[in-house]
Amino acid sequence: MVADDGTFSGTSEAVFILGLLSNKLQAPATTNPCQQFYTGSLLGQSVVVAISGIGPEASALCSTYIAECASNVKDFIYVVRAAVCFTQLGGALNAPGDCAPHGFTTQTRIGDIAVTPFSVNWQCKLASWNEQCTGYPNICTYPTEEAGPLVRSLYGQCVFSSKTAANTALADEVLAAAKTPLFAANVLKLQADFNATLLAYETTYWNLTAAGMGVNYPVLPAWTGPRLLDYTQSAEIDAQFFFSGTPWDMVARNYTALTLNLANNSTLTQYDVTAVNAEEGIGVSAALDAHNTLTGMPKIKYTFVRGASDYLYAPPLEVSPGVWEDNPAVPPTNFDTQYLFAIQTTSTLILTFFQLRCQAAGNSASTCAYTLPALP
Repeated sequence: MVADDGTFSGTSEAVFILGLLSNKLQAPATTNPCQQFYTGSLLGQSVVVAISGIGPEASALCSTYIAECASNVKDFIYVVRAAVCFTQLGGALNAPGDCAPHGFTTQTRIGDIAVTPFSVNWQCKLASWNEQCTGYPNICTYPTEEAGPLVRSLYGQCVFSSKTAANTALADEVLAAAKTPLFAANVLKLQADFNATLLAYETTYWNLTAAGMGVNYPVLPAWTGPRLLDYTQSAEIDAQFFFSGTPWDMVARNYTALTLNLANNSTLTQYDVTAVNAEEGIGVSAALDAHNTLTGMPKIKYTFVRGASDYLYAPPLEVSPGVWEDNPAVPPTNFDTQYLFAIQTTSTLILTFFQLRCQAAGNSASTCAYTLPALP
């Protein structure tokens, strides 16, 4: 399942999968709540390709419809592009704390991929920056929170962190596919696209980050493939009401750490995690978690595959000692190229996943081979 049919970014998130789908049949729109719904064969395997539409409500409705046929569902993968809530591990600013630059940590690049079955609805609070940040407009001030995401009496269920053998096993299989030489060879075919459309943008972004923070960020290495984040490092964050950047990235990191700690019995802090900005994950989690609690119904394994498509937050700029603002010189997001590249990397991972299953079924490498189809 994907979210966008191309209405937002100009490219359908299912375009490459549908381009390789044989025996393709599309269900009439009047027969189901999904935006588009197809059946067919992908590298020799029977699949449904659904486009839910953007937003958690749309993804929940479409997921619930698919769950009605749970006995025929082996795996459920929601694969889409997503903005990066913060562009380096642990965020750029050491806050709450001394409000100094965090220093150099692992940077996120366009096309990096997170594979996780966990999500948190941090829009539950519907908070606003200037009402809850006592130091507004200083972005290094931690937001004042009256209640967190575990207050179900106010917000319902916000944290989806049920760890089961079923959902982690599927995530593990997808992650294992990403670590194979086959995936490395498949995704390396995108290197020329990255150099032509994204390298200059990334270089400008990180140069602004280095200059605004006084931190020495080394030159990014040549792109040879996406970095993979697993469910011990990342979670989906529904952030459709929080696009103002820092300081809400601090809250996002704390909520991410909370979710992963509940799921994995870990002791992470906001400085140990990465999150991807999403909307649909909580809808899928709510629908499928509810289904999986039903007695006598087959359980549905699910995981999310999110490709980093853009940097949501501008680089911080220190305007006076301890006072930070968003750098106004940040280059604008180019949705056409950046979103397309994220769709290419995630589609390559999903197709490699099916390619490996095709080979494991005893088919020849040539039978299971694929090439990303040209855009229509």
